[in-house]
Amino acid sequence: MSEARQRRQGRVVRGWIGVLAIGLVVLAPAATAAPLEDRDARGEAVSPSAEQKRIADRMATSVRWSELGTPRSLIRHGGFLTTGVAGADAVDAARNWLSANRSLFRLASVGDLEVTQNSRLGDSPGRVVGFRQRFGGLPAGVDGRVTLGLRSAGGAWDVAYVSSSLAPATELSGERRLSATEAWARAAADVGRAAPGARIGPPKRDGRWSVFAVEGFAQPQRAREVAVPTPRDGVRRAWETLITDVRAGVASGYTHFIDAESGEVLIRQDNEHQSHPAAETFEGSVPQTDGACSTEGPWTVASGERVESIAAAVEATLTTNDVVLNLKRDGATVASQDTLFSPEALVYDPPD
Repeated sequence: MSEARQRRQGRVVRGWIGVLAIGLVVLAPAATAAPLEDRDARGEAVSPSAEQKRIADRMATSVRWSELGTPRSLIRHGGFLTTGVAGADAVDAARNWLSANRSLFRLASVGDLEVTQNSRLGDSPGRVVGFRQRFGGLPAGVDGRVTLGLRSAGGAWDVAYVSSSLAPATELSGERRLSATEAWARAAADVGRAAPGARIGPPKRDGRWSVFAVEGFAQPQRAREVAVPTPRDGVRRAWETLITDVRAGVASGYTHFIDAESGEVLIRQDNEHQSHPAAETFEGSVPQTDGACSTEGPWTVASGERVESIAAAVEATLTTNDVVLNLKRDGATVASQDTLFSPEALVYDPPD
């Protein structure tokens, strides 16, 4: 800062300006492999039968079907799917309704349904009841669920809505030829994170989960045995695996369903959901002389990266000293901040 400008401020500041702490955040993806897309390799969808369609059309004004050939959603706009369903409570009524409509869902019985939800809808006579299928003692790891919305009505129940991924009742098939850690290793290899057996620690139990450490991963890894319905190959014995790795502000995670007999990847799901990409930061300083300047950067945005915003802040050791902050792009100043004293801060959102 010049002496003339310092005098206009009503004082003369001699000597060095002090250390400037500079911070800049560039929001851009970290230099890691791009997430892999979700994949479902369970085979082609099954279409509902003509009889299922007739039943659904008589009952609902809006019907959607799942890949398993059963209703995904049923609703009658402005009315109820069924009224006057008997039941001592909402769970009993929901089970009775499903039993009466077994042919619609291609179910032999409702005996393999376990209750997962029984909730009241606020200050109302409505309740939400949820069930999950079990096959050979194993819960469905994916699909195999149904949720019903019911209303209490004069000692009976009205069914307002059904959301479902129920599978036609079939026996559990497949032998358990893979262990929990072997299934996890198959999943890791599927996403390019193969880990030789010597790097996987012995598993410990956490409820139904097998939990184990893996060299090169910051968090414990998990696997548990489940049943996975398929459209055309019945219900397969499988392992649900969780791959989790969070370090240095970068997260990656996948859920897999691995066939316990063949080792085939039945389903892969990317679990990473970030509010914004990982940030890159730096700090710097200027020489301890009056009017000193410092330049930081440049930073190059790599192919596939995207800059959401850039935030920069500067503060002098003596805050009454003036600081001018400039942000340049390809040599041109695109943002500047100067409020007479320190600190200074700016945020720049690239238009492209």
